[in-house]
Order: sequence, then C-alpha cells, then structure tokens
Amino acid sequence: MSASRFADLPDDALIGQLRAGIAQAPESELLAAADTLAAITGSTAADLAPAAYDWRALTVRQPWAAAIVHGPKNIENRTQQTHRRGPVLIHAARQLDKVGERGYPAVHLRQWMRSGHAPADWVLGAIVGVAEVVDCHPAKPWWRGGCCAPWGESGPDTEAVWHWVLASRRALREPVPARGALGFWRPPADVLAAALDQLGGTS
Repeated sequence: MSASRFADLPDDALIGQLRAGIAQAPESELLAAADTLAAITGSTAADLAPAAYDWRALTVRQPWAAAIVHGPKNIENRTQQTHRRGPVLIHAARQLDKVGERGYPAVHLRQWMRSGHAPADWVLGAIVGVAEVVDCHPAKPWWRGGCCAPWGESGPDTEAVWHWVLASRRALREPVPARGALGFWRPPADVLAAALDQLGGTS
C-alpha cells in the first residue's frame, strides 16, 4: 500500500488497518500515517503501528525503576537533554542504586518504599515496564525554588540537571530479562516481542 493510498482511506478504515497490522508499507510510511492519526484518536504511533514503531529501552537503577512503573515517580533526572518523545521500555539495571544520597527525591522514595505499595523484591537486569516521555526541560536551580517536586532534582544551575517527564507508566506482568546499556537502546527482537506481548502489542 502506498502513502497516497493511505491518504485516500477514510480515517476509520485506516485506523482499522493499522491496528490490525495489515497495512503493507515501508516502516517510515506506516509511522508517518500513524502519526497523522494521533490527533484523531488520541493515540501514539506506537499504539497504531506497534510493529513498526522504533522501540527503545531506558535503563534505570532500582529502586527508582520500580518507583516509575509501580509508583508515583514521574520524573527521571538526567544530566543530558533528550529530544525523544513517546513510549519507552523501562529496564531495571543489574545493580542497585545507593538510595539516600540524592536529596529530597530519595527521601520521598524511602517514604514510598515504607508505604506498603512498593514491590517486596527488586527485579534486576530485566525490562519491567513502559513509560511515555512527554517532555524534557532543565531543572530550576534550588535557589529559584526548584521544580517538579517531589521527584525532580534541583541543580546549582539550570543546565546541571534535566527533567525527563514520564506519563502512562505501567509495569509488565512478568519482567523480561535483558542486558541494559547507556542512553536509549534497541532491545533484541525476542526481548521486544516478549514485552509487547504483555502490553497487548501496544504502548
């Protein structure tokens, strides 16, 4: 199916084809068509064309990863900006973080861990859930009041810390073992298939 034939289809017919996975086109064209439908459906390209979506994973140390997919943590603090938007798989690193050395976010994390809502065990070295990156902005310095409390760190200046804003966070029923990497990384095909199967093939 060509891109022009995508344009000729009624919205409901195109949505149906994309969701059924029967629209035959190069991945770039399929994603472009899915993107045009986002405003109509309120969905993302990952929802409408999960097989073609360029899925990436992000490695986060525990217990922060659990706080993202099981708890209220909606900010990932990083030292670099990201322009990536959309769903990403959350991967729990093989090593635990030393909780208690990162100011107020760590205090809030410990409170959540004591609330009874945190998992009993920390899964390590596996895909544990999914979240959607919806924004990225520099943290306000502490002397200007900070921002994104309670999970956003406040650096000494606006370029020291970046807040990656996460939405639509949820956990997998069963973690999928995988080796992590720095930054956004492409999960192997078998890992991705196992994760998407639990997510119903969508984000």
